Amino acid sequence: MRDNGRSKRFALSTWTGAALLLALAVVGGASLLSGTSEGVLAVTLAIAGWSGARFAREHRLSEGL
Repeated sequence: MRDNGRSKRFALSTWTGAALLLALAVVGGASLLSGTSEGVLAVTLAIAGWSGARFAREHRLSEGL
């Protein structure tokens, strides 16, 4: 972000906001899935892991790494 001319305050605010959204998603997901079976939880975690890995792979390839 700093390389693109953004201020330190903007970068810190953006990452703090992202961390808060992630924390809310974790709490919301835990409460939403608290009563589900292990199979449903396993499928949900598998999809989340796959999408995270795909996102990381696509961004590494687009950056030429």
